Amino acid sequence: MTDAGIDEPVDVLIAEDNPGDVRLIKEAFRDTDIEITFYVASDGNETLEFLYERRDDDTAYPDLLLLDLNMPRKDGFAVLKELHESTEYPPLPVLVLTSSEADEDVVKSYDLAPNAYLS
Repeated sequence: MTDAGIDEPVDVLIAEDNPGDVRLIKEAFRDTDIEITFYVASDGNETLEFLYERRDDDTAYPDLLLLDLNMPRKDGFAVLKELHESTEYPPLPVLVLTSSEADEDVVKSYDLAPNAYLS
């Protein structure tokens, strides 16, 4: 048995436009015994396209979405809104990872139902 009793591999989608932050996120998971496959989307459009493709072709759907709020083209709020309003997505745990500590960003995010907000 591995960390937290997880025996199966875990797929994590990182929605982040900064390559340095992507690297830091991956490093944060390095010391776990869990087998993790990371996928990266650099903006909100890529994030949603990835999720739609995974759902439509029966490929493994991510077990977790790590979502940056400040991304180009479609930001993290728009991604949260679409996930929250869409009946086509299975429930997906979402952790908002952002540098914003602004109260309005926290409230706006939680109104769109992520599982957690971490700045």
